[in-house]
Amino acid sequence: MDNMLPLNAVSAVIIISGEIGTPENVWKGPDIPVVLRRPTLPSLESGILDDDYAKRPENFHRLDVLEPHPNPPFELPPAGNLSLHIQLGKMISEGRTGMVFDCECSIPCGNETLGYQIPPIVVKLATQYHSEDMTKEAIMYEGLQCLQGSVIPRCYGFFQFRSTDFFDFGPMSILLLEKLGGHLTLGKPLPNGADNHEPQRVQVRDPQHLLLFSDSPINAISAVIIISGEIGTPNETWKGPSIPVVLQRQSVPSLETGVLDDYATKIENRTFSDFCEPYPDPPFEIPAPANLSLQIRLGNVLSEGKTSTVFDCECFIPVGNETLGYNIPPMVVKLAKQYRSENLTKEAIMYEGMKCLQGSSIPRCYGFFQVRSLEFFDFGPMSLLLLEKLGGLLPLDKPIPDCTKSDIEGLCSDLAHLRIVHDDLQYQNILSTLSHEQGGLPSLPSPISGRTYVLSRQGVHSGDTL
Repeated sequence: MDNMLPLNAVSAVIIISGEIGTPENVWKGPDIPVVLRRPTLPSLESGILDDDYAKRPENFHRLDVLEPHPNPPFELPPAGNLSLHIQLGKMISEGRTGMVFDCECSIPCGNETLGYQIPPIVVKLATQYHSEDMTKEAIMYEGLQCLQGSVIPRCYGFFQFRSTDFFDFGPMSILLLEKLGGHLTLGKPLPNGADNHEPQRVQVRDPQHLLLFSDSPINAISAVIIISGEIGTPNETWKGPSIPVVLQRQSVPSLETGVLDDYATKIENRTFSDFCEPYPDPPFEIPAPANLSLQIRLGNVLSEGKTSTVFDCECFIPVGNETLGYNIPPMVVKLAKQYRSENLTKEAIMYEGMKCLQGSSIPRCYGFFQVRSLEFFDFGPMSLLLLEKLGGLLPLDKPIPDCTKSDIEGLCSDLAHLRIVHDDLQYQNILSTLSHEQGGLPSLPSPISGRTYVLSRQGVHSGDTL
């Protein structure tokens, strides 16, 4: 029992899957996956929940003689910083202000060394407009900590999520509670006593890091969960949402709508489709979206530009999604800097419009993701692109081979065929392909030239957009 999860160990809860809606109550809150964080609650002894009797001045002397609450029958270590992954299961009960769900809990990759054993837990979720009721209940649990585990269930924390997208809904609020047994048996006499049973321990399951191949569709991922890593760089202090954070996939307008047409095109009121052939189809099939949530652990900064920062990363498929059978290739995260989400949105539109060149002339793009949060309203949305990882830069101390020069010309010709001019064709924007030994994906033949660019591929891993 020494390694059982302390009540104050969890700082954030990531609900990674499950159904919230019920036949009687359609869920109108944030989509899953979602990150809820532990807020600071006022003390019960502050009188915040005192009733009218306690608030009358003539009764103050009666409350003064009450002894303070005893200490809990257990010691709490310093507050932890553990993020807990939760798969919601069946609804156990439903009331006017909340719903109780069974759940499976797992510890994210990288936190297993803490050695905690996760006991059976349930999630109590506030219904719409009833977060205040849940907050009061959380204050009661905190104030009655001395009775947790004996008279009332252990409470592993109160967690909330606020979003500008659900401002009218109010914060999404949950309590993480010890799972209890069934009801007392009706129709039989109550026994005088009961045997004491030690709580059953649950074996923690870790997300599996899958092998790296090329069969993950570019539209499979519907949400990205950044579970760990450092976002700040030596050149800029990060002022956006804290990790862990969930970013949802965003739809972007079509490039052919003219949303990114330059000034010359707009002033002449010309439309490319009037005199140019439509873009060719991608050299690969795109199935229906798979609704996959991907967990990401940020690594080192690979490059940094004026508008964004590119991070190396490790990707994991959450527990319960392995049955989809996808293998995740090496990826990088391109994260917009503060006030620069618009630049990254334009780049996302470019990637979507140039889908036919993904995997041949430009990297595969696995989606554009954003999160909007009330706490960071002035920051703007946190935005990122999930891109195929490429290799290194061309060597500077050696002559460029003719085949590499030919590849670069072919890459630029492919872009020109789509009426696109690359305004930032710098040395750091041309990267080699990642080798097969490093898990790199094979290059695809260009649908325009028919060539396969083996040695180099046009990269957009810098901090500036196309």
